[in-house]
Amino acid sequence: MTWVDNIIVSLDGNEEVHDRIRNIPNAFQKLKEGVQLIKSIDPKFRITARTVIHKLNFRIWDSIIDSAKEMGLDQISFLPADVSSHAFNREVLWNENRQHEILVEQNELPELSVVINVILENYKEDFESRFIAESPGKFRKIYSYYAAFTI
Repeated sequence: MTWVDNIIVSLDGNEEVHDRIRNIPNAFQKLKEGVQLIKSIDPKFRITARTVIHKLNFRIWDSIIDSAKEMGLDQISFLPADVSSHAFNREVLWNENRQHEILVEQNELPELSVVINVILENYKEDFESRFIAESPGKFRKIYSYYAAFTI
């Protein structure tokens, strides 16, 4: 590609969850087709994904990783939801009710911990190859981030 060195896309879930979070019918399929088109032009062109992990998608985290592979992405990274800043051009900070639509709740933390441990165990090669961008230690910090909101 002449003017672009790489592309970073947002991947919110498997097909069903991605479309629901984006509130755009067929958003996942369009993303997949776009990635595959670029890869058909230049298979070595780097396309990575970033996923914000939160209440609406943490339970299908493994499916997100599998979807990224199936789509032909080169890497995927994960971060927790920023619910307390002006990021993403938010004119007004989210109130507590809006934050809790996204935050992993205290009663969901044990399940989040299990999901993280399963991924760390089942996707070791993806951490080693850096398909999953984060180190296991940084990956675990997503739990700590959400746990801090319950204190």
